[in-house]
Amino acid sequence: MLKKTTDKLHFIAPATNNLEQATIIAKKKGYKSPLLLQRRGYQVCWLATSDTPTQVFNINEAKKSWLRQEAIYIPGYITTELADFQKQIRYSHDFYSHILNGESCDELFDAPYYSERLLPVYEMLTTTEDEADPQEIVTLEFDVLKDGELVAENLWVKLSWLSFIEDDSSFRLRFSFGIAGYENVAEDFQRQQHAGNLTEAIFPESALISQNKQLEKLLQSLLDIDQVAYVERIVYFNAPKGGAQLHQDVEAGHLGVVYAQLSGETIWITLAKASLVKEIIAFFNDEVKQAILKDEIKSEYIQLLKDMAKQPEVLSDYLDERENDPLEVFINQSPSFVRQLLDHGYAYKLSPGDLILLPQKSVKNCNWHCVYSASDHEGEALSFAIREAEKLP
Repeated sequence: MLKKTTDKLHFIAPATNNLEQATIIAKKKGYKSPLLLQRRGYQVCWLATSDTPTQVFNINEAKKSWLRQEAIYIPGYITTELADFQKQIRYSHDFYSHILNGESCDELFDAPYYSERLLPVYEMLTTTEDEADPQEIVTLEFDVLKDGELVAENLWVKLSWLSFIEDDSSFRLRFSFGIAGYENVAEDFQRQQHAGNLTEAIFPESALISQNKQLEKLLQSLLDIDQVAYVERIVYFNAPKGGAQLHQDVEAGHLGVVYAQLSGETIWITLAKASLVKEIIAFFNDEVKQAILKDEIKSEYIQLLKDMAKQPEVLSDYLDERENDPLEVFINQSPSFVRQLLDHGYAYKLSPGDLILLPQKSVKNCNWHCVYSASDHEGEALSFAIREAEKLP
């Protein structure tokens, strides 16, 4: 059931203001209590929200948004079903606490709550730690058995911190198979399905997406496909001061991503890549904003980006490069640029039961998005890639 009202986000003050000052400003404007938008060690600004009527979902308008690579925000879509999974979500929050306390992931999965669903189908083979990846906590490998016979091998669950920041205790569990970064996982639909089923064995609340018939029908219509499959699944725990920087999730064979907020709250900024490029160019055509930027990022970064903003194609390609610190710092850490995106309506606040759909057509034509934790405690969320299902033998 969709909410009657949703939160509209407003910039109210720079991060240099304190809570008392931000509260006074929010009250004067008739907004709710202020929130400091911050992530991974840097503070952006103070936000506040006001109630706005929820727009009636229209599948034809949603299709247009999807083709434009714009996010589709559906508030309250799984709120009713969420009530049936509160026990499972509490267990998952307990799991989060156990990991923070240094307990072993494989030993936690030996507990009856997990083992009664894992065994005898999923056989844990080993645990490994990649010393070359400082964010990885542990990877657990599984085989899939049917009547004692091997039917799929080398599935894995990778548990990783989301950042290097000491006071950001956000982490995620990613479910996949094979050699990460080297295999085109979309070519092995059967193992993708087994990895998805492993997600549900460990986190049964995953069924809020994967077993949701209403959502399945919506996606069939939106994407014009016969059958939906949810693959490359990730379970997130976003902690205070945590989240994700602006990025895209393009993968071969995938159509997009569905994200569901199960607990806690998050702030999202999301826009089509083409729109992001236009926003960057518009910023560097504004001399007033450039003057403010001198206090936000390095001067050598400003000149490079100013020159690049004159070449849209070059700027678009630069977004996808691994070594693009000037641009990465600007789009993620410049309060002036983030405020511009907020003012232009690219931000959403997700509460438990809310969904957001993110189209991912290609690297050149996709949706970019970032996340900020908006709670004073960790929040659980599901992020599943969407593809058209194949017929299995």
